[in-house]
Amino acid sequence: GQWCEHDPGVGAGSAIREAYRILDGEAHSPELNIERADVLLTLGADLLGSATETVGLTRQYATRRGHRSGRRDFRHVHVEGNLSLTGASADVRVQATAAERGRWALQLLRRVAAASPGPAAELGRETTRTLPEDATHPAKVATIADELVRARGRALVVSGSSDPAEQVAVALLNRVLDAEGMTL
Repeated sequence: GQWCEHDPGVGAGSAIREAYRILDGEAHSPELNIERADVLLTLGADLLGSATETVGLTRQYATRRGHRSGRRDFRHVHVEGNLSLTGASADVRVQATAAERGRWALQLLRRVAAASPGPAAELGRETTRTLPEDATHPAKVATIADELVRARGRALVVSGSSDPAEQVAVALLNRVLDAEGMTL
């Protein structure tokens, strides 16, 4: 026989840890708290179908969906290339390639940071200062950015990408949205 070794490469979990290492100097992976979110944006992250914590995330998602009376409505927007269980459960599903999702993360960061105060927003503005306008779904990006800003502190953005650069943009976006300590 012959010894074969499979190296799947960097996964989303590794990219998330690397993103926080870049931002904070310490690698960690935040815990998602969907139950506290009023707006959930998932960029290719199949939280309900193939995430590492699928059972717990599905329970949170179902709980949040079921508590409509007496609480703010819950809105879920999912951006993906192929249909997933999470995308099928979303209120709005937008089809986009992996490269387009990376640009979505940057464009959302640019728009949300422009409408937000604080040092994280300043870092977001500086990070995206030279970013050209992207023609991929500009109206949808603008609408979703506005929704995220209105839900500051109750918004959550999650990416399923293995690209550390996209994960940095998402981590910074969550920071600008005051998600840390609330929905993260």
